[in-house]
Amino acid sequence: MFIQTEQTPNPSTLKFLPGRVVMDKGTMDFATVEAAAPSPLARRLFAIEGIERVRYTSPHPSDFDDDALAAMRDCPKLSPYVHLPLQSGSNRILEAMQRGHTVDEYRRLVDRLRAAVPDLSLSTDIIVGYPGEEAADFEATSRLMDEVGF
Repeated sequence: MFIQTEQTPNPSTLKFLPGRVVMDKGTMDFATVEAAAPSPLARRLFAIEGIERVRYTSPHPSDFDDDALAAMRDCPKLSPYVHLPLQSGSNRILEAMQRGHTVDEYRRLVDRLRAAVPDLSLSTDIIVGYPGEEAADFEATSRLMDEVGF
């Protein structure tokens, strides 16, 4: 998660550290916060004076439960941007990567995110040439990228 405070108005000075929020006044450890789900953490962050903006970065698709989607919709300080790693548009390759989701589950998540946040900006990671990947797997990835419209 990226955190922008009043002291870090320039996007190039945003602070990032998994599981912690690093601000100019020191590090705030959220180990006792329900950090496994992004929305309780985000809601707690918004209660801290001086935090201007929060942005999810590279969450696993399984991180977006109904509560996280509601936070995306309801929290104005939460940026309408998600970098949601796809890795591959082939179920065969996703299984080989042990990603824990299918192409259809990813599609449904994108639909749910866009329904919750109509002005959502979405980006992704793609891995090509994964061991065992064939032309059909690559083509499936290309089609899904076009369909999702990153």
